[in-house]
Amino acid sequence: MNYLEELKLKQARSNQLVNSALELHAKGHEFAKLCLFCKFTFPKILNNCPYCHNGLNENIRLTDIYTHKLASRYWQLGFADKSLKAIKTVDYMLDINDRGEM
Repeated sequence: MNYLEELKLKQARSNQLVNSALELHAKGHEFAKLCLFCKFTFPKILNNCPYCHNGLNENIRLTDIYTHKLASRYWQLGFADKSLKAIKTVDYMLDINDRGEM
């Protein structure tokens, strides 16, 4: 994978992570959980991340302040890189190849 392909993949994953938080905020959720493994945001009523099934998470408050410039903050914190590494681990455990096939 060349640099541009890798950058596009990181940007796409970053968008998915940001959208997971913004969608909950738009639906009126005030509190949510952030998976510490794959960085996906999910409703607080769930114990494990619905994306990677990991139980390690952090409670977050989805305020306007938190969601303001969320994409920039997630990018600076390297959430896309960390999440892509987690996805590879999950895919390996599920025996999914690069094309998403089992």
